[in-house]
Amino acid sequence: MAVSTRQSRSFTGWITLKRVAVVVVSGTFLALFGGTLFWAGWVLNSWGAAQLPVITTEGERGYRILISPAESDLLAINGITGEKVAFLPKSDMNMLDPSERYLFTSHEAGAQSGVTRIDLVSGETDIIIDYRDHDFTNLDGLLWTPWDTLLVSEEATGGRLYEILNPLSRPDEVRFVERPAFGKRRNEGLAFDTQGNLYGVNEVPDGGIYRFRPDSPLTPRSLESGTLDVLVADERVTDLKTGRVVARWEPESTASLTGFGRPEDIEIVGNTLYVALTTTNEVISIDLSDPNITSVGLFASADTNAPDLSGPDNLASDQDGNLYIAENITLSRYRGRKNQLWFARAGDPLGRAIDVELVATLNSPRNEFSGILVDSAGERLFTNVLGTDNYVLVLQPMR
Repeated sequence: MAVSTRQSRSFTGWITLKRVAVVVVSGTFLALFGGTLFWAGWVLNSWGAAQLPVITTEGERGYRILISPAESDLLAINGITGEKVAFLPKSDMNMLDPSERYLFTSHEAGAQSGVTRIDLVSGETDIIIDYRDHDFTNLDGLLWTPWDTLLVSEEATGGRLYEILNPLSRPDEVRFVERPAFGKRRNEGLAFDTQGNLYGVNEVPDGGIYRFRPDSPLTPRSLESGTLDVLVADERVTDLKTGRVVARWEPESTASLTGFGRPEDIEIVGNTLYVALTTTNEVISIDLSDPNITSVGLFASADTNAPDLSGPDNLASDQDGNLYIAENITLSRYRGRKNQLWFARAGDPLGRAIDVELVATLNSPRNEFSGILVDSAGERLFTNVLGTDNYVLVLQPMR
């Protein structure tokens, strides 16, 4: 079931990038107006190079749109036209394999969900699982395991966790199994800590934050059995605005659930678990240094250090432990503006972001940034543009 991306496609889109340079571009029309980059009728695989001046202001980071001829094929994989992947719309989350040659993308497309694999060297794209193999629905969270398999979760009521056992094999040889010990819920973000515990969420209003402790951690049998815990806070989450609150992990079977404001994506950096809370406009930090007692505090929020943040949805960390934050499109619209991508600098001793600055704005009102992911060198920031226009955008942070 291999699919090739060797087909030209035209699309029209708008994006505003703060502090951006374009290093390799091509198209039938390209213009720069103030801070707005416009491209139209872009025919992929028809390449010429152009160098535009950097848009920057003193003291702020810059970003390039980084597109090479091989990577240009990435922008075509989610197109509605042609027979390549017309049945896999709605690109959501991204994950790299350890070699960083292959980019995996989940497609949260209801009963037409699946996972694609992109070779970043050749540009070849394969559908490794999809709705024709199983009754998948709204495949969302993606995570590479320490034993070289790939996890994918469903963001749906009663959503399941699957383990793709050989994600680098030929598509017709790929095998997957369900992992019911992790529980069933609307799960988006997934993350392992250094002990091999797997974290997840329930993406509903007043949803929970979960930890799965395997009976055989860091082995291929890790997800067969274990204990599922839930985070319980001693005080209401609203108290976070004035400091950190004490919390603890309790077995789900006996815990009194502490609800959080629609937790979505999660990211672990060192001994800190970050969780995006969409409906409360917050990113919280959870201390993982103690396996039982912990504390929860604000990393970034619209009420404190990020007044323009609206509906944080996806998270990604760079090699220095800083976070990128992508917004939920529904919450962006509610605040009367377009979808935005943010950079939050870590390092405050209280666990809050030192500063939060704008990276990019999507000027198309029906699209959102999704599946943000930074490679290990911090040289490429992958993000899906999800909505009416579906493609992969690759940015390069400038130091």
